[in-house]
Amino acid sequence: AISDIDNVTDVTVAQADLLRGASNYDDETYSLSDTWENLSNANNTATVEDADSYAISDIETANLTNLSVTLADLLRGASNYDDETYTVSDTWVNISDADNTETVEDADSYAISDIEAASLTDLSVALADLLRGASNYDGETYSLSDTWANISNADNAATVADADSYAISDIDNVTDVTVAQADLLRGASNYDDETYSLSDTWE
Repeated sequence: AISDIDNVTDVTVAQADLLRGASNYDDETYSLSDTWENLSNANNTATVEDADSYAISDIETANLTNLSVTLADLLRGASNYDDETYTVSDTWVNISDADNTETVEDADSYAISDIEAASLTDLSVALADLLRGASNYDGETYSLSDTWANISNADNAATVADADSYAISDIDNVTDVTVAQADLLRGASNYDDETYSLSDTWE
């Protein structure tokens, strides 16, 4: 038993495990301070997750490259995290998960570990841009499905042009388009002679 069990702070993972193994341990709070190697070890997940807080003692020198999204979140949750640079390498499902947007966007770079096998069909323009921004993107084929506003946005022209195909999710609501936009509309995989109106120069 630990006689002063209520006063445990800044312990290593090994010490926290010792604490948790005490006969009088009853979910007392504790804080951790240990190396990235120990904090990120999957075997220590429960000990780290149950800590009131944790600091990475070697955060300035630790190898923070090719982290999974989960490990990047662990890094960012450290009490002494101060925008240290990291890179991410994870599956497309995890990279493209909306819940992980901030973690991926703040990474110095990201790679999609299963880019050759991932389902890259019916992507929004935003997801296609995410795909194309991966450090290991090499012209992999993708298809789009998005609103007319996003498909026809000039800022998205390259993403749409490079798609294997594109569908317009709200294709029945297209009016007052230029000739170029009408051609874009008519090139959609789900275009089925929908009516549209033109507004363009005489030239």
